[in-house]
Amino acid sequence: MSETALKVACIVICFAVSFLCSGMEAGLFSLSRFRIKSLATRGHARAKILAEYLEAPERFLMSVMIGNTIAGFTAFGIVAATLYKRFSHSGIVAVALFFGFVFLFYTVSDLLPKMMYRAQPERLCLVSARAFRILQVFLRPFEWIVERVVTILSAILRIPPKRIFLGRNEIRFMMEEWLKNMSTDEQTMVRRVLDLQVLRVKHLTKPFSEVVTVDASTLVEDVLTVAQTFNFTRLPVWGMKDGRKHIIGIIDVDEVVFSGVQFTGTVAGELAKPVTSVDEDLPVGVALSRMRRVGDRIAIVTQKDGRPMGIVTLTDIIQTIFGRVEFV
Repeated sequence: MSETALKVACIVICFAVSFLCSGMEAGLFSLSRFRIKSLATRGHARAKILAEYLEAPERFLMSVMIGNTIAGFTAFGIVAATLYKRFSHSGIVAVALFFGFVFLFYTVSDLLPKMMYRAQPERLCLVSARAFRILQVFLRPFEWIVERVVTILSAILRIPPKRIFLGRNEIRFMMEEWLKNMSTDEQTMVRRVLDLQVLRVKHLTKPFSEVVTVDASTLVEDVLTVAQTFNFTRLPVWGMKDGRKHIIGIIDVDEVVFSGVQFTGTVAGELAKPVTSVDEDLPVGVALSRMRRVGDRIAIVTQKDGRPMGIVTLTDIIQTIFGRVEFV
């Protein structure tokens, strides 16, 4: 094989590699995760490959990055060396031809495949899945080098390796691509779930001026009357703590009613159960996890100095995600 034919073959391979990497990158995150998972469950071999990439995209993205980088540098290097040799007497012509090749390369092997794969992601990704898996075999030595470099840099900069390729913003960006296949209501709910780490408890807090409460010295009979009047099953109980008024717990009205015990003369403070306290600046997602872990439906929201400012309920958090549900 002549030198010219070898160079042309290398450039064609570079075009093909970059085309495959760019197309798969654009197409994979335009896929319906549920559709691919369904195909994989039914035994579709290529769908299993795509499902694996969707479940753990870090290595997939690394392969795309390395493949595009190697293909681009190789093609540009061959063309630059050839033009320098052929047009050493006319630098302007060589530079013009080189930039023309760069434009052609990115148009054919980057822009075109991204448009194609986004237009028909499922069909093209399924067709290309095995070819990309074979490409990964050849890229594995380069991936190993990159992983070692990332590990060293992570140790030096004290950055968790898992956050090198995918952070919350990247995950949100990918979710926005997948949301296109969902209904408007589903999109709204998913975005609200993603916002739980941004939304703070104080944004959902109901101040005590709007909350029905009872005092620790209130008789249980009076507590039941208050609960029946306002149609509440859990009431915060005020009491004295460290010399100042504080919420000492929550009284569960249903538990009192269905216990079968006579509480004549008993006061609310004796039946109040400890309740979870959350800081006003705590992310709603963290507060939800804490309430779910201890089984509380109500949490007391405290200011920075520890003073109670209001309550947040499990119902408030659920309504933030799903919206208000009204039964007709």
